Amino acid sequence: MLRNACERLSPGGYFIGTTPNSFELIMAKKYNMKLVYKKTFLEFYEEKIKNNENKMLLKRMQALEPYPANENSRLASEKVGDYEHAVKYMKNGQVKLPLGTLSKSEWEATSIYLVFAFEKQQ
Repeated sequence: MLRNACERLSPGGYFIGTTPNSFELIMAKKYNMKLVYKKTFLEFYEEKIKNNENKMLLKRMQALEPYPANENSRLASEKVGDYEHAVKYMKNGQVKLPLGTLSKSEWEATSIYLVFAFEKQQ
């Protein structure tokens, strides 16, 4: 996948993605790609969620599940404690419900991903 994308880019073009395997990032230099951005998924999320446009995009994409679930939906996880973080956050009092979140298990799964951007060099 990396080779295919990199070979088709013109100099100055960008390859943006996520990967659970940082080895892919090491190989990019072989294809004359310069790493210009790299963050863990959590770092990327915490940086971008501060912007209202990004929040609206996540909502339109239905990327986060509503918590608490309404009568037309159910939570992704039924494990006890998987939404403790949401319950704790809701105690803030200034939270608009439903809150958009993931289960604890899903948040943990995202921790293996990196968000990256490479620029094709001359």
